[in-house]
Amino acid sequence: MPTTIEDLPDEMLVEIFSFLEFEDCLAATTVCRLWSGLALRWNELRVDLEYNVENKSFRTLLASSRPYRHFSFDCSCPCVDWDEPAQILAKFSSTIEILEISTNNSNKEFPEFLAKMTTLCTNLKRLAIEWNESEPSGLEISFQPLNDLSDLYLSLCDESLLEIDFRKVTPNITNLHLRTDLNFKRAHQILQHFSPRLKELKVSFYDEDRFKTVCEMNFPLLKKLHFLHCSSGQDHDWSLNLFSKFFRRCANLEDVTLRICTNMKVLESIAQFCCNLQSLCFDIPELPEDFFRCLSEMLP
Repeated sequence: MPTTIEDLPDEMLVEIFSFLEFEDCLAATTVCRLWSGLALRWNELRVDLEYNVENKSFRTLLASSRPYRHFSFDCSCPCVDWDEPAQILAKFSSTIEILEISTNNSNKEFPEFLAKMTTLCTNLKRLAIEWNESEPSGLEISFQPLNDLSDLYLSLCDESLLEIDFRKVTPNITNLHLRTDLNFKRAHQILQHFSPRLKELKVSFYDEDRFKTVCEMNFPLLKKLHFLHCSSGQDHDWSLNLFSKFFRRCANLEDVTLRICTNMKVLESIAQFCCNLQSLCFDIPELPEDFFRCLSEMLP
């Protein structure tokens, strides 16, 4: 019997679909149930949902049978009904791997939604939370551990969310992005707890002393580092010395971004101790006269 397209293995069909434009792949999903699951690269497709009273996207998604894996919720509207996003999570609980949530709401309904999320989305690989309110909500809510989660992003202006014990909720993360200046004691506990296993770290602080505390920690497995220190741009001897000592302890670094006030001394430490370095991005207020010559000698 002649071989037909129905005889091709799924892996080969996926490879064929990878050469098509998005519109063609979308059309292919209407052919049959098999192609509906294979034609689109679901791990690369993000569903963006902006919540407002007139937006019917939530209800449309509830009728979909497609295996969406990546959702981004913009719930900045002050009158969010968190039951609707929760219904989306319940609908796609078996397929969701990446979830991004942004909200300005300060009431306790958002933490309750997060608690429900931990019970529904047990397959999550990446979670990003941006909460832009500072009114505490008095959390007394139980969260389930997300054991498969490896990537956590927290951008917080609300102290109450830091009261969630992420050491228990996200016990196995290897990538941490933390942007906050509130309740640094709890943020310090999070960083200190995960430092031995982190492979990627991005931190952003405004307070100089808090940034110094991070540099005193040990990150033996770290491969990617992004420091953003929103300071006045002044050169501080203690911070430059601390950076130099810090990079001596991070010999496995491959990718470094320093959006901080730095100088040649720090770069010399990176070049000397980070032998696997592949990418370097940095800010220097004033370039020395022979900067590029020195840099080419340090990083041949």
